[in-house]
Amino acid sequence: PNCLRPRLELKRHQLYGVAWFQHLVSKAPTECRGALLADDMGLGKTLQLLSVLGWYYEANPNAAPSIIFAPKSILENWANEARKFFNDSFPEVLVLYEDELKDRKQPLGLIDSQLRDKGIVELLKPSWVGTAKVIVTTYEVLTSHEFSLAKQPFAFLICDEAQRIKTPGT
Repeated sequence: PNCLRPRLELKRHQLYGVAWFQHLVSKAPTECRGALLADDMGLGKTLQLLSVLGWYYEANPNAAPSIIFAPKSILENWANEARKFFNDSFPEVLVLYEDELKDRKQPLGLIDSQLRDKGIVELLKPSWVGTAKVIVTTYEVLTSHEFSLAKQPFAFLICDEAQRIKTPGT
């Protein structure tokens, strides 16, 4: 993407990974509905995926935002890598956790009583996304705010440490 810092050059395997994702995006959604990227730690999967998102939003600035689910321990790593490797034209990143999550929660008094009676009280305000294009949050936020997240269209859904889907307690 053009937003990659000029001094930074992706390694050959990273260029191959980005090209592979770009190919899959060109086939979506009819011929490709997902992909799995798995390799050793430290080979740059986060950088590759951020590169694909940067490239995608350069070509599709009005596209829906994307969401990344990650364990709490590596949540900030996504935002830090976006700042470190990309310039200011990289899409806005929202880390939907702690204060940012709290600020976007729908006040209890504005939640319909029928929903409250059913225990559905963890909702986000309308337009909670704002101008962000890359939302990074935890699997716990996914499970607690599933109704609001399910209502929001996303261009990409990325699961870092995807085993958390199958075994949420890990």
